[in-house]
Amino acid sequence: MPSDFRELFDQSGPAVLRYLRRLTGSRAEAEDVLQDTFLKLHLQRGTDVPLENARAWIFRVATNLARDRERHRLVEQREASRPAAGNVVDFETRLQRQQLTRLTLRRLPPRMRQVLILWSEGFSYREIADI
Repeated sequence: MPSDFRELFDQSGPAVLRYLRRLTGSRAEAEDVLQDTFLKLHLQRGTDVPLENARAWIFRVATNLARDRERHRLVEQREASRPAAGNVVDFETRLQRQQLTRLTLRRLPPRMRQVLILWSEGFSYREIADI
């Protein structure tokens, strides 16, 4: 690894930025990941752990950081699109589930239907057996 941090940045930075732009699809995102990558490199240089292949290390760290940011973004999107508990009720889905449950229960033999209904009412297996 070149001893000068600036030299390493000048040698690898442009290629890593091009790679990250293709990977993320965004120049701003790529620049953020590049900055985080070289920050990690700077922090790594302060340790006693030698880097065998600094260029490969930089690309690996950049890839992992980009993936982590994408995962985080997807989780945030999923959570934002999820309706708040109790605020929105999908009546159509609820009605379809109820109708499917009724239809399925009707197809069961009477004893099995009774067991499932008692279980759904909160009876223990022992209580159901006694009933």
